[in-house]
Order: sequence, then C-alpha cells, then structure tokens
Amino acid sequence: MLDYDFIFRKGILFIRLKGDITKETSGLITNEINSLILDNGIKNVVFNVSKLNKIDDFGIKTLYNSYLILNKESDISICEIPVSLRKRLKKLLKHIKEREDEYTLLTRN
Repeated sequence: MLDYDFIFRKGILFIRLKGDITKETSGLITNEINSLILDNGIKNVVFNVSKLNKIDDFGIKTLYNSYLILNKESDISICEIPVSLRKRLKKLLKHIKEREDEYTLLTRN
C-alpha cells in the first residue's frame, strides 16, 4: 500500500511518501508527480521518505524519472531516509541530493 501527499511551500514541492513503492504501487504516483512538475513549472522537488517502508526497482525508477524531467536549473532532493532503505537508495543518491529534513529547507534564506 502507498499513501502520499503533496505540499508546495516557498517554491518547493514536498512529496511525502508513506508505505511501499513497488511494481504494484509506483504507477499510482508516476503520472501525478510528472504532471504536477511539468504542468506547474515546478523547479524544486523534495521527496520525504521518512515513512517509506519498502522500495523496489520500480519505485526507484519512479523517483529517478522525476529527476530526469527536471531541467538543469532545477533541484531535486530526498530527505529523511530510513536506515533500512539507505543501501537500497545508494545508486539513486548519485543523482538526487540528500537533505537532512524538510524544516532545514523551509528555513533557509
């Protein structure tokens, strides 16, 4: 099962993921994320994965595809990675920056 919500603050789209992003669930958010980014000209995206339990290759591809649709002036990050998923997300972190948490991003000048 996958649950998620989107919040847009200070020019940043925060995508909070909860549950599992797997072959069965990744399609639920792929189109919605890509549409949000492209249709609204969003340049800064942060995936909060603190409540993510599981991610498979399809889930990783979902996050990576968001990176691919953003242009070079954009910023995509991932924050609050659970210890249990850190190894699984290692390759993704070569492309997507890791941030400590949402609060740090919201309070920066």
